[in-house]
Amino acid sequence: MANKKTDKANVSDRVQYAIEQFRASNIEFTLKNEVIGHFHCRRKSDDKLFQFWAGTGKILGFDNLRGVHKLIVLLNGA
Repeated sequence: MANKKTDKANVSDRVQYAIEQFRASNIEFTLKNEVIGHFHCRRKSDDKLFQFWAGTGKILGFDNLRGVHKLIVLLNGA
């Protein structure tokens, strides 16, 4: 069984890492829920909303893609 304290620390680390990556890539983002690592981000080309969970790497609508770096590629329009 997972350790809740460790899980929260892990999500917090992933949130911080995602924020660093978004800023380094000049990505517009809003942290909607820090506890679960939920972000809203905007694609540069058309301002389309993307939802991302830093704790799991999930990108809503993209079941085969995971992680902040994959999301950044999508947000940059590549």
